[in-house]
Amino acid sequence: MGLEGNVCVVTGGSRGIGRVAAQTWAGAGATVVILARRKGPLQETAVALRAAGGKVHDVVADVSLEADCDRLAAFLGDLCGRVDLLFNNAGVVHPVKPLHELEPTEFDRVLSINLRGVFLMTRALLPLLMARPGSQVLNVTSGLKAAAGYGAYSVSKSALDALTRVMAVELSPRVKVNTFNPGWVRTDMAPDAPTAADTLAPRLLAIAEGRVEAGEGEEL
Repeated sequence: MGLEGNVCVVTGGSRGIGRVAAQTWAGAGATVVILARRKGPLQETAVALRAAGGKVHDVVADVSLEADCDRLAAFLGDLCGRVDLLFNNAGVVHPVKPLHELEPTEFDRVLSINLRGVFLMTRALLPLLMARPGSQVLNVTSGLKAAAGYGAYSVSKSALDALTRVMAVELSPRVKVNTFNPGWVRTDMAPDAPTAADTLAPRLLAIAEGRVEAGEGEEL
């Protein structure tokens, strides 16, 4: 299969876009490590993917915590000693209201997961990514960059684009870093979206297999 021997890490891998990515890459032969904060949904996803024949490991972790990111890196070091693809997909939104009405704790939570989490996870896994020339980091972005009512979320995704650009320059050519804009697809965060998340599978597979660059048609 196209990804046989590859190791893919998916944050926020228990549901939505993360679950689709994990299912797609495991189905193509990759070893996939999924992580999320909630044990129940994470284990349910891992069991389902393994039942379908996937080589899947699940790790309960919070990307906003440095210790959790370092613990995942140690697990991967023992498991395989490398990472071919890191999919920084974990993300949260906040209640829809003007930015000035957000509680500081609400603002901090969104930034800590959507932005700081990407920094921490990439930093922790970088030695394992560097062990595989041509490895990839995909940071999930959004078209909501100045959306009324979604202030902290918009700020986090705008800043994530800048973070991705810096990483892309600093890590090239050893590690490819791009954003991945899934568009408006139906997930727990966007239950009213018109398109099912599993429609992303062909794009995700093509990127992982190196048939297209993630940046083509994306935000970066």
